[in-house]
Amino acid sequence: MNKSIFLDRDGVINKEKKDYVKNINELEIFFIEMKKKAKLESNFDKLKIKLNLNLDKILSGINVPRLKNNPIDLNIKDIKTILLKSN
Repeated sequence: MNKSIFLDRDGVINKEKKDYVKNINELEIFFIEMKKKAKLESNFDKLKIKLNLNLDKILSGINVPRLKNNPIDLNIKDIKTILLKSN
């Protein structure tokens, strides 16, 4: 059985940092390092997630007003780029 972890980035996962994540590049580096430490899989095919079939559904579930509360300026286009780049 494959196990999954889903992260809701609301500012609490970067407790190890002396300051908060200030931009999308720092956030990406932080997640990459964290995934390596925890030995997490992020390949959608290996997780049996068909990104090309589910991308619109995934993006429609994003709470856009909540994104604006984030110290990092993110929008739906950024999320889509991150997802497509990570596959």
